[in-house]
Amino acid sequence: MGYAIYISLAVLAVALVPLTFSQEVYYQLPTPYSYACLNETCSRDNSPEDSPSTQSLSKCRLLCGEYRALWPRPTGPVDLSDDLISFKPQRLFINWAHPPSARVREMLQQAGKSFQVELLKMHPKYDSAVDSRKQPNPFDKKYTPDIERTTVMVSMKIDSADDRLNLNTNESYTLGMNTSSNGVVEVKIHAKTYYGARHALESLSQLIDYEDTCDCLMIVKNGYLEDEPAFPYRGLMIDSGHNYLSLKQIRRTIDAMSYNKLNTLHWHISDAHSFPFYSRRAPKMALYGAYAPHKIYYPDQIREVVDYAQVRGIRVVPEIGGPARAGNGWQWGEREGKGDLVVCLNKEPWKEFCAEPPCGQLNPLNNETYRILGRVYRDALEAFQGTDFFHMGADDVNFQCWNSSDSMNEVLKATAQIPNDVTFQRLWMEYQSRALQTLYDSSPVGVDKPTPIIWDSKLTSLRDSEVVLDPETYVIQIKSPAREPLLAKVINRGYKLIFSNADAWSLDCGFNSGLLPPIGLGPPSQNNVLPPCGGDYKTWKTIYDNDPMNIAATHHNNETAAYSQVLGGAGTMWSTETDEMTLEPKLWPRGAALAERLWSNPTQSWREAAPRLDAHRDRLIQRGIRAEAIRPEWCFHNRVECELLL
Repeated sequence: MGYAIYISLAVLAVALVPLTFSQEVYYQLPTPYSYACLNETCSRDNSPEDSPSTQSLSKCRLLCGEYRALWPRPTGPVDLSDDLISFKPQRLFINWAHPPSARVREMLQQAGKSFQVELLKMHPKYDSAVDSRKQPNPFDKKYTPDIERTTVMVSMKIDSADDRLNLNTNESYTLGMNTSSNGVVEVKIHAKTYYGARHALESLSQLIDYEDTCDCLMIVKNGYLEDEPAFPYRGLMIDSGHNYLSLKQIRRTIDAMSYNKLNTLHWHISDAHSFPFYSRRAPKMALYGAYAPHKIYYPDQIREVVDYAQVRGIRVVPEIGGPARAGNGWQWGEREGKGDLVVCLNKEPWKEFCAEPPCGQLNPLNNETYRILGRVYRDALEAFQGTDFFHMGADDVNFQCWNSSDSMNEVLKATAQIPNDVTFQRLWMEYQSRALQTLYDSSPVGVDKPTPIIWDSKLTSLRDSEVVLDPETYVIQIKSPAREPLLAKVINRGYKLIFSNADAWSLDCGFNSGLLPPIGLGPPSQNNVLPPCGGDYKTWKTIYDNDPMNIAATHHNNETAAYSQVLGGAGTMWSTETDEMTLEPKLWPRGAALAERLWSNPTQSWREAAPRLDAHRDRLIQRGIRAEAIRPEWCFHNRVECELLL
């Protein structure tokens, strides 16, 4: 027997209209200005006395341009009417008839509740910093009969019961809207999977906005759109190895990603600086590696994050790097009789032994290193349950670090090996091979083994005569600049590719570096030293115009083959100079520009997207995301005059 699920808002307390301060009473003033859509841009009429009627900016945004205020822009046909209808959120109902599985039904229920909260956040009196369960419904008032009568009925059909998110998941959807003469807005959503349905709900929320003249919501009356992503991997990397990030902040980042239809959170969970992941099978890692006892991520907490992300259409990919970017957390081996698990830890001068302090690299000649690594891998795979990828790092290896180790040199001498670059290159390759087998051996029985991701490096750009990593096994994440000549070797070997090229998608660059003096103020030998990304701030325009397909085709001998290798991309936010106090404004709205590139891969430049990004940035702020300002707010109202600022 079939069943249906309905979600609606409860009736809460009444919002006050007059504003009372001390003994004086003020009333909200209406705006005299009207906004018109000119060249798909909303601009204000600065002569309000000549306007017979007014149209608000929010109303104009819902009616202006082919894509209105949708972000990221849809990839299929879009046909939206030029009419709006007002309603209150209590009169919006979501119906899922015959959910394909119990898990999908549960995820839909959670997505529906989140959707309803986003409607409440559209009201200017809603406080996004306060728990939604602890504040009144700001739309609870007596409206006109037309508004009270209008009902929005959302029905959803999902074909597949598969609740996994991987490269083969179909995230497409169709969304149709039709308003009858009796004031019923029928919204029909059809998706192959839950993930497409969730994206459709996000698009629907962007076809709704607040109108202050009625203190109510507006929705586009009629329309149809088809949509699906251009790339299956649309990611954002956060880093809790340099600076700890609270679980609350990680969830907020996931929320913001879902508003932009990004689908992969790459969690660089440890580094040479700290090891905050609690491994049940190797508890000393966090004991020695965490910054503080309360700055540790436990498996049950990580599983909650993974579940939270899945409901929002996001997979979580862990990165536990090696052999470099490993240090604090590994130093207990010698006193436990396991030898040096890590070498050159905290060694100085650091510039000789690593890319940044503190130094540290795993000892590839110590069998105990792989035994401990296997325990950590097993616990990570259980915590990050269901991940189809596992990031193994494999970047920033420094041969001088290994060469400075007495214990490693003793082993090399005993086996008649010369400690030089050729030997260390071979050791690096052997480490990667053993670490991968360790990862496979650590995978739970009956679960597909995760696909390994590694950063591009000297290991991925070896000469053709040398032994290279299997292109059928590894996915390479590109962080080298787009014009790096060595990328040709990586790309032409047929690896699947994730682009994070530092000249466009390294979001942490351009801020003051605590490791280097200001350019021109330090010693002459340091004046020209810049971070690997070039040290410049990546504007949203640079991020938006970075096309991974073009980069791959530029370096490849076969353009068609190059296109087939690109899985997508990810913005990277290394936390060297970032913690949760500054994370959000550094990520957003630049992360939104990344999201539209990866969802739509548009042929137009950033200029076409600018008006919609203004609206979307306002939407992010409305939803409680601390997104950085793009321009003065005056420019949102006077876009023609502000063109020179773009």
